[in-house]
Amino acid sequence: METRLARFVDWFKSNGGYIHPSLELKHAEQRGVHLIHSTSNDNKTSKIDPGAIAISCPHSITLSALNARGIPLAVRDPTSRMKKAQSSAMTISLPQEIRNAPMRPQCLAAIYLCTQFSLGNDSFWAGYIDSLPEPVDSLDESNEVRDEASNTLDLPLSWSENEKSWVEGSPLSKGIKDLEAIWKAEYDVLFPRLTDWSEEHDIDLSWNRFKWALSILSSRAFPSWLLRGVPLNPTQPTSASLQPFTYDADVLLYPGIDALNHSSTTRNYWISNEYSFSIVIEDEVKPGGEIFNSYGGKNNGQLLLSYGFALQENEFDAFPLKMPAREYEFLEYFEESAERIYGEETSGEASGELESSGKALKQREASEMAEQESSKREPLRIREANDPSNTTFY
Repeated sequence: METRLARFVDWFKSNGGYIHPSLELKHAEQRGVHLIHSTSNDNKTSKIDPGAIAISCPHSITLSALNARGIPLAVRDPTSRMKKAQSSAMTISLPQEIRNAPMRPQCLAAIYLCTQFSLGNDSFWAGYIDSLPEPVDSLDESNEVRDEASNTLDLPLSWSENEKSWVEGSPLSKGIKDLEAIWKAEYDVLFPRLTDWSEEHDIDLSWNRFKWALSILSSRAFPSWLLRGVPLNPTQPTSASLQPFTYDADVLLYPGIDALNHSSTTRNYWISNEYSFSIVIEDEVKPGGEIFNSYGGKNNGQLLLSYGFALQENEFDAFPLKMPAREYEFLEYFEESAERIYGEETSGEASGELESSGKALKQREASEMAEQESSKREPLRIREANDPSNTTFY
């Protein structure tokens, strides 16, 4: 992984990316790729002042639906190595009917990411893609558990059936199933139209590869509003080349910046100008300390579903409660949920209160239902015409 990371840093910097001289990208088993204050001899006593840029990525090396549609973004130096590399590397275009098809931009970006993955070293983004978590194709249909030291994608939608069974019955389990169903429905509509093209160019557009690409985008991408005011590439022969960018890309992958880990308490913040997107340091960072980004105030279920991790101490954590139709069902659901969470039956005074309340509510509801049924079936006297004394009850 260190070799891949060094290759990425070389690719990133040579294409206009910037990393503060006192910072470096490292890889660790539990933290993955992350940005830290370097502990090398040159940086042990260095201080990073508040307001310094930690890392900056040019808009022009992002990967999104824009690339799939052939919409270029402005390059600060049109004669740069980056511009020449992009021109020579992006040689495969998606079919016109796919580029113009009505679909979520994120799906189009996923198709394009699958294409660049299959191109290998011929892709402009090869140095970046090689540093990403790898697809996990072999675990989907098995009961294996992944190697923790591997660089494979570890999001819930890539879990094996055995791993998914650990959260069965929880809101997370439902979230996994619902999200996978949405993605699979989109795949089933789009990919039959790409079969001939993908076979012709030897592009892997399998369900597992598409799911990997969407997972990368959903867990690492940034919002398209960062492109507000960004001009199109003025070297391109288009009447809109000097106009501010307006197309909604949905989300974009910003190489390097997407490697920063989450902290809900960080004071670091984002800035974006017409050429680049950056993270600015406000936290006090000592040598060996990590530079964080905030993914927002999310509970552990949201973090686990979207990013593949949960926090032991999470101030935003919450447990969703499904509200049943009847009160006593709610109490039973609450008691069962508590048992699942804490691993033991609720006992003592709390259990007695729950049990007695549940029984009382059941008895009250049974009594109310009996009264309702009785009122519905109140006898109705009907006299037959030929026998006034005869009465039939219904």
